[in-house]
Amino acid sequence: MSPDKTISIIGSGNVGTRLGHALKESGYTILEVHSTTFENASRLAQQLDATPIAELEKLSPSADLFLISVSDRAYGSIAHRFPHKDKLIAHTSGSLSIDILQSASSSYGSLY
Repeated sequence: MSPDKTISIIGSGNVGTRLGHALKESGYTILEVHSTTFENASRLAQQLDATPIAELEKLSPSADLFLISVSDRAYGSIAHRFPHKDKLIAHTSGSLSIDILQSASSSYGSLY
């Protein structure tokens, strides 16, 4: 993936925050930040020059990659509700298989 690609981050915790900053510093455009706590999404989105998103279903289909960085117990729910079945989606969990994202999209993987 080259730095002209856009990324939407799902999750605003430590890993999502650190990856967001590292990706932005590497030249990637962070398009959106989603969090179950909108205040947290807004805070991180402001730092990354991105748009905060309150509802998962409102994520823009224009992102090239959707990067999920949430607690392990939240992945199943996100995968089930993810609105863009033809988009590239990846998770950051070291303890979950990439198969947790099978229901989310036909293009999925893990970044660990």
